[in-house]
Amino acid sequence: MVSSEGGPCGSDPDEAACSDFAEFYTSTVRHTLRAIRSLAGDNDTAREAVQEAYVRILMIWPRRNTLPAEDNLRYTIVTARNVVLDGFRRDRRSVKFDEDSQVGEDDPNLVAVLEEMSLMCAVRALIDKWPERRRAVAIMYLLEGHDYAEIASRLDMAQSTVRSHVGKARDVLKPYLQRMEELDAEKGGRST
Repeated sequence: MVSSEGGPCGSDPDEAACSDFAEFYTSTVRHTLRAIRSLAGDNDTAREAVQEAYVRILMIWPRRNTLPAEDNLRYTIVTARNVVLDGFRRDRRSVKFDEDSQVGEDDPNLVAVLEEMSLMCAVRALIDKWPERRRAVAIMYLLEGHDYAEIASRLDMAQSTVRSHVGKARDVLKPYLQRMEELDAEKGGRST
């Protein structure tokens, strides 16, 4: 327990305090390990947590060595428990993948699906900038598949106005719609 670097049993050690810690450690380590092993679930995790707890109490031993052994034991067990719980929290935050879970790596449709989603987002962004009535017509006709008469009836407008809005929408969206048709044709040629 004597260290040349300073610390609880450092360059000017209180031999009695160091000897008290050694006695505390040897008399309590098995009990602490048993108590933590059931929480940790395995010996290695329990040993690491108990070791960390004893290192922490050693660092403050000059302030704790006059306390009853039961208080120091409780402190050590609670510290070891917290080390185990911190490890569980840390492990829960990190997702572990096995070798078989190479997400998207072997999916031949991944690029096409991403491109289609990107196109849909771009179309939606354009439509959202249009005036309300043209936007409603475009959504009902291009995305929902309603015919001119149904749209005119629901929006209380003339069919010629609906046709005009659809024509303008088609002109603006023509390159996007063509690419979507190409992607659909490509998907039809692949096995999914």
